[in-house]
Amino acid sequence: MLIVNFVLVVIFFILAMLSSLATGFISWHLLLLAGNKTAGETMLYCTIIVNVILLFLLFLLIKRSYKRTNTVEKMIDFARINGVVDKEYFNNLGTLGAELKTLYSEIENISEKRAKRLFFMDSLTHTIFDEINEKMIVLDPQGNILYAWRKAFQKKEAIPSSVIGVSITEMYPDFNFTNAASKAALEHSAVSVMVKTGVHAVCIPILANNNSVDGYLLIMGKIEAASITVEHLLERLKTDTKKKFNN
Repeated sequence: MLIVNFVLVVIFFILAMLSSLATGFISWHLLLLAGNKTAGETMLYCTIIVNVILLFLLFLLIKRSYKRTNTVEKMIDFARINGVVDKEYFNNLGTLGAELKTLYSEIENISEKRAKRLFFMDSLTHTIFDEINEKMIVLDPQGNILYAWRKAFQKKEAIPSSVIGVSITEMYPDFNFTNAASKAALEHSAVSVMVKTGVHAVCIPILANNNSVDGYLLIMGKIEAASITVEHLLERLKTDTKKKFNN
């Protein structure tokens, strides 16, 4: 947008100069034909003076634009090397600086959000994999298995690679998935459930950005043990994320 405006201004100056020259020469020619040579020459000289002024203004405009462009390039190089820009630089660029300042703030905001998201996902991944010995199953919103840690099943049961896409209720007919999922999704919190006789789990909803449920995480074991594991996971997640932000 800024480049387009600059080009339009330059075109305006050039057209103004051409128009002024044309008007001056036509007036000089007509006055010369009318026998008023003095008035014609005066008009011609005035036209030349006006065009010189316009040419000087155009030169100043181009020079100032080049200076601002050079300043912006330095800012970009500085940001590329140091990852940050001193916002005081924007104050020396007038209207251009105000627009760039707004744009930079938006980019900075996006970058900060992205960094927080990456830190969060990194912490979550490390926290979960640190607890790899726990019996965990990831389900989609319909209760089909998306992923399962090998230790989530006993040796006599199917291994994780063969249960992907299988409904959790096929693996554990006693498990009332609909009731557990509804309660977990409604409360947006972990819910203790019975998977089969003697086996309990904690059902944790996995929420999307709009707070809709993307799936569920089942942590198998006794209710007390599973609950402690959930609390431990959350504490580890908070600690890891805090450490990363402080660094």
